[in-house]
Amino acid sequence: MLKLFCVFRKARAAFEQDEGAILLKKAVWIAGIFVFVILFPPASLASDFKIIFSVGADYRPQPGYNYRYSRIVNPETPFYPAEYGGGNDSLARAQIYAPDFGIGIFYKSLSLHLSIAPFAGNYSGTYEMSIPRMGHYKQIATNSAEADSKIAGTSLWASLKYTIPLGSAVQLYAGAGINFLWAGMDLASDIVYEETFARAPEQGYVIHTLEITEIAFSPVNVDTLGWSALAGIEINPAGPYRLYLEGRYLSGRKDVPHPFYSRLDIASSPIRLDFSGFVLSIGIRYALEL
Repeated sequence: MLKLFCVFRKARAAFEQDEGAILLKKAVWIAGIFVFVILFPPASLASDFKIIFSVGADYRPQPGYNYRYSRIVNPETPFYPAEYGGGNDSLARAQIYAPDFGIGIFYKSLSLHLSIAPFAGNYSGTYEMSIPRMGHYKQIATNSAEADSKIAGTSLWASLKYTIPLGSAVQLYAGAGINFLWAGMDLASDIVYEETFARAPEQGYVIHTLEITEIAFSPVNVDTLGWSALAGIEINPAGPYRLYLEGRYLSGRKDVPHPFYSRLDIASSPIRLDFSGFVLSIGIRYALEL
């Protein structure tokens, strides 16, 4: 168990160093071996094996983050004090639906399962910025706007499950495994705004306002490796078909450079994208006896 944990830690560290492509190739090899064993089990054990096919739907969280700029960098006037001005990006952890396809092998009370779930959707983000007035740093104009961006990707996870039969028609099961996710998503790369000044002689000062007119996005590719835990119930109404309801917790986080600072070639702290969360899955399984 300790050795397996060390291998997992090493694999996760490799992803953090952008070696996801190498690990993906290894994952494909492992998945290929897994499918081969499922389709061609040892002859002496074949009578005890069942091949499980599944199709279902997942209700899963989208990635989210909350990023605070230390300040807005204006190339023409880059000397605003750091405590004045700034900005904020945030993406809510909304939920989306995704199809779920799986194949597994069942032997007595243990089963190995491999699932793949492609997903896509739009998510709403809030973008805020503040700019001080030149010469009067405490007179700050602030504005915020919401904009929709896109995400599309695929989750792949492998799990080992233990089944507890409650009768001929109902079974409980629990398990754990690993999950791999790769996705393409839009992140804010620029905030287009209009800054206006209007005199107010009766008050004796200049009115300083700011209006965000557009949010520009850049596509970013993300991959992450994490662990998963699950529990569920299967109901066998008749024959080889089984209805299932399953809850999973998937872990996964990834640090990526913020496109806004990358565009200006300025060093900054990364965005931490959080893919972790609970997934509710429902569907049907078909058990093929060998």
